[in-house]
Amino acid sequence: MTIKTKSLSFNIKSTDSTKGSFTAYANTFDNVDHAGDKTIKGAFAKCIEGCNAKARMPRLLSQHGHRANPIGKITSMKEDEHGLLIEGEFCIEPGTSGAEAYALVKMGALDMFSIGYNIIREKMVGGVKELHELDVKEVSLVTFACNENSLIQSVKSAIDSGDDVTTRMVQKALQSVGLSKRQAASAV
Repeated sequence: MTIKTKSLSFNIKSTDSTKGSFTAYANTFDNVDHAGDKTIKGAFAKCIEGCNAKARMPRLLSQHGHRANPIGKITSMKEDEHGLLIEGEFCIEPGTSGAEAYALVKMGALDMFSIGYNIIREKMVGGVKELHELDVKEVSLVTFACNENSLIQSVKSAIDSGDDVTTRMVQKALQSVGLSKRQAASAV
């Protein structure tokens, strides 16, 4: 088998093949979702404060699968004018559910998030349940979100940064996308 090569230049963000970082809205403000709920700005403030104080973020799951392993981890969360903005990393080790989730996000097959939470404070206004304070327990990548504005904003691979690239880094990056060690060495 002959592998054709081309010269290219790119930057590697990390040589750690377990990283597939992303940014997403886990939930958004001021729209009525399919459950008839409307999250109000400030609803996550105490939860974020508590998570930061404990250095423990909500779990990152797939399809609210509480019995399955997480698909990665949330590294930060904050409120902005639009909603609950999270950053995280998919576990993209070969054979993990995180690797599958990452691949589906990269190809655009999945792009929505949903939260699992406890309601601390709510108020009914004109038939709509306003959520004023929530304690987020988990964030899930889902096929269909209750709040359809809760979308992935960006996802990065290990080949998206500003560091100098070595031959070994390129080989590892090629192996992480499915080439054998021999194929990756030949391509470089």
